[in-house]
Amino acid sequence: MRNIVASVLVAGALTGLVAPAQAAGKDCASEMKRVEAAMPANQDAGKSAMARAELKIAAEKAAKKDEQGCMTHVGNAEKAMK
Repeated sequence: MRNIVASVLVAGALTGLVAPAQAAGKDCASEMKRVEAAMPANQDAGKSAMARAELKIAAEKAAKKDEQGCMTHVGNAEKAMK
């Protein structure tokens, strides 16, 4: 029972993280372009490689029409650049 409750809470939290970006009218394709545009400014090769890997996964999710998964990986790419 505890596992079910924990799963529901985690799923709700993840949805809460992605929902504000979607509510603001941001779609995954535009967010991917924004993060890609910011990437050349990043001089750290390790961070850049991690961000590019996350963007690749985001593109795969977008191709599968998984907007939430795509936004999650775009967010991960953005965090990797910091």
